[in-house]
Amino acid sequence: MDIALLIHEQKLIDFINNVNAKGAIIASISSSPSLLAKAGVLKNKKYTVGLSPEGMNKLGFFDLNYFSEDLVVQDGNIITARGRGFVEFGITVGKAVHHQKLWMTFVKTFTMQIVDCSGDWATPRGSAFQIRPCSEAKRLIERPQESAQSERKSTTRFGDDPVKP
Repeated sequence: MDIALLIHEQKLIDFINNVNAKGAIIASISSSPSLLAKAGVLKNKKYTVGLSPEGMNKLGFFDLNYFSEDLVVQDGNIITARGRGFVEFGITVGKAVHHQKLWMTFVKTFTMQIVDCSGDWATPRGSAFQIRPCSEAKRLIERPQESAQSERKSTTRFGDDPVKP
């Protein structure tokens, strides 16, 4: 996806600022830290990004004094990474989220912003796709750990006999 298409999406920039104001972990990889820079959440924060210094200068909202060549950088609640650092990024995000009590607030807030549950079926906002009945989607949003455990119990692995109800 071309991140340049999202740079001018004010709703997304506002969302990033709202999540940051709540102190939630914000993780961004490859060129997507551009959105964090545009939102201002990288101000006075050490970061990395999958763009050249010339590309960052061209965008005009990166402070190169805080740029790091490291594959993954965490500064407070902000985690950024270059694309080739995806494994270390995943580990860093996992550790940070494990310790972040606001994570579930973020998940609920984010999910409710992207899922329309006004009808019988949950659909991604602005889409015709129907993903789950609303009652099931709400259950997954409100109790994600219970839902994940029940889904794991009902899911067979390759080579297992199907579970009979």
